[in-house]
Amino acid sequence: MASKLINPRERPPLSSLTAVIEAVREPVIVCDDKGRALSQNHAAERFLQINEGADENARHRVEFNHQRLAQIFASATANGSRCLRELTLTNVADGSEVRFEAVCTPIFESDMRTGTVTVLRDAQQDVERNLEKLRTAEELVRQDRDRLNLVIENVGDPIVVADNVAKITLMDSLARELFNSTDPSADPQIAANQARLDAHLTAFTFSFLERQHKTIVFYNPKSRIEVEYAARSGKIYDDQGRVAYTITVLRDFSTWKKIERLQIERRMLEMEKFAATGKLAGTIAHEINNPMEAIKNAIYLLKDRLDPESQPIYEALKSETERVTRILRQMLGLYRNAGHFGSFDLNSIVEDTLTLFSRPLEKGRIVVEKKLGRVPSIKGSADQFRQLLSNLVVNAKDSMPAGGRLCIRTHYAKSIREGYGQASIVVSDTGCGIPNEIRATMFEPFITTKGEKGTGLGLWIVKGIVESHSGRIQVRSSPDRGTTFKLIFPVSRG
Repeated sequence: MASKLINPRERPPLSSLTAVIEAVREPVIVCDDKGRALSQNHAAERFLQINEGADENARHRVEFNHQRLAQIFASATANGSRCLRELTLTNVADGSEVRFEAVCTPIFESDMRTGTVTVLRDAQQDVERNLEKLRTAEELVRQDRDRLNLVIENVGDPIVVADNVAKITLMDSLARELFNSTDPSADPQIAANQARLDAHLTAFTFSFLERQHKTIVFYNPKSRIEVEYAARSGKIYDDQGRVAYTITVLRDFSTWKKIERLQIERRMLEMEKFAATGKLAGTIAHEINNPMEAIKNAIYLLKDRLDPESQPIYEALKSETERVTRILRQMLGLYRNAGHFGSFDLNSIVEDTLTLFSRPLEKGRIVVEKKLGRVPSIKGSADQFRQLLSNLVVNAKDSMPAGGRLCIRTHYAKSIREGYGQASIVVSDTGCGIPNEIRATMFEPFITTKGEKGTGLGLWIVKGIVESHSGRIQVRSSPDRGTTFKLIFPVSRG
């Protein structure tokens, strides 16, 4: 629908219209309803007027421009509404061609069309401006792409970028070693890698998952062995919410697994050392304790039957016998004396232990919950507390073969006596629980429910460590619902 640009009741003076037209930078031409030019601004004169002393070429250029404009005016008059036309005029002064976009708008008075206003917009300048914007945008895109490529190349893990149909569009150098072969048929291992990767990308791209973590085995050409990779995939969406790209990062955990395995093996070796020491001490104590009791009784019976001259010998015999008894007791409690006693942070012990066992717990599909309160430093052996907590965590893990939840909480409660309090650590699981038949004896040595896998010394060691720190143990267990151990220790802040 045409708009009324000139209202007959509010017609501005001609001088005002002329001033408005002259203020416009682009060429402006006003025509009557016959398509004849009535007025024009100064910008249009360089295409439509001849200066004094102009040659014949200039006259031809002006005539050519008038003919082209007459065609535009005729077309706009026939159209009857606002229209756009492309137009090429010749500069009268130098003969250069200038491309315009002619915007023709009709003028109405009392619903009668009386003329047309035509504004010539320089299309070449618009094109140049748009080209400059495009060049700027391309430069920004290039810089972003270079930065992205730099990041990808320095991540240190194989990275694969695929489009919305699971077709690979970008790989870093490490990924190219695994999947990019000029002749896959000559390298069946690389072909197998490509097939596994294509299957993963296709399944993930067309799934409803936004992110996916899974394990995939690929052949590594450098090491010439199959390596287990943790594939972490995510999606990038376009402005319409459709999948545009997928990014997959492959992390080789073989090195980390070796370090983790060595740490666990070292920890398990220490546990076995404690177990072997405890077993040896128990065996020696059992074999020697009975004869020593008989010797002590015999010495006691000799007390009143010796003459004064034999009394020193009796005292030496009695003293050495008591010393042997103390040595036996120390052997039974050997594990209690292992480690340096000092002050330590209980929460740090919990964090260190969970870090050590994080991978086995994750692979066992066990969710770990931590609720660590503010606990002051505890006086004792940090190594023994690590051993204590390691035993409880291992027992909890073994009780949940199908996965579950492990919760560890720490808490400090002040005592009514100033400077004293109690620190507690609670370890609870959702495992199979402790059988009723062994609850009364579960802290005794060689009591186990793990068969040949267990030594039966874990809880015995826990009990010894707790008692050596003047603590106590509370246990709550239900079959198929889990077990909770609460260990309570006195704390002095003096």
